[in-house]
Amino acid sequence: GCAPLTRDFIISNFEANDASTIYRILPGDGSPEQVFNHPPPAVFTHTYQASSCTPDGAAFEFSVFAQNGCATSRASVAPVRVYAGPQAGISANAVVCVGQPVAFLNQTTLGADNNCSTQTSFNWDFGDGTPVRQTTGSTNPLPSVSHTYTAAGTYTVTLKTENRSCQGTDATFQITVIPPAISVFTGGTDQTIKSVPNNPPTPPELMVANDGCLPANLDLVNQSLGLVDTTEWRVISGPRDGFLFNSGDTISFQNNERLTFSKPGTYLIQLRVANGCNDSSSVAKVEIKDKPI
Repeated sequence: GCAPLTRDFIISNFEANDASTIYRILPGDGSPEQVFNHPPPAVFTHTYQASSCTPDGAAFEFSVFAQNGCATSRASVAPVRVYAGPQAGISANAVVCVGQPVAFLNQTTLGADNNCSTQTSFNWDFGDGTPVRQTTGSTNPLPSVSHTYTAAGTYTVTLKTENRSCQGTDATFQITVIPPAISVFTGGTDQTIKSVPNNPPTPPELMVANDGCLPANLDLVNQSLGLVDTTEWRVISGPRDGFLFNSGDTISFQNNERLTFSKPGTYLIQLRVANGCNDSSSVAKVEIKDKPI
């Protein structure tokens, strides 16, 4: 049978033994011997936790030794065949990107069937509704599998294992798939200033951001999509020393910002956002008008 396998061994024909007789019981699987004074138990129960397929043979031998001052005798039960199911194991990166192939390492501990073969069947369920994938293997390192998730979310991967004789254990692994960051921002009191992608570049339309009064303020709203870990605002072209962010610097890492312009001209504003998968930037071109003459 399959481990853990519990067997009851009947001990008999000891009634006539001398009271000085002691009994040594060896289950045969390497577990410690058990010693009993006369009389021994009529039934000895033992649970075999591992396969009997070892370098020494394919079966265990259960033995009882009876010993006193006159003689030693032995009784045995053989063969005791124990099979073992595989113990499933998975490892992989816990956080990956949409569209990125993920390597799932098969870290299963192999068992042994009734022929002492380690040949094992593996069923991989990636938790995203795609068909279950079947693989086989019999030696380490076991073949890994690759899978690509097409949508963001948290998925539970399940690995089911078995060999010809025994059902193995299941292993689960939770993986988080994050979406790309996409830079988008708007500006102005009525949000009429809208950014365009900067990778690949899209020529931005020139938009007037003030009515001719200086200094002029422009409120910027970060409307980026996906998962954003870092944010960076810059003015990448325009009159030097003609602007400051609300933070008092020429670069800002705030989510939303205000630009204050002190000089007229054409300015190109950039918002760069990033996460562990990618970075993305968008730009808007604004005209700051001079004071009317």
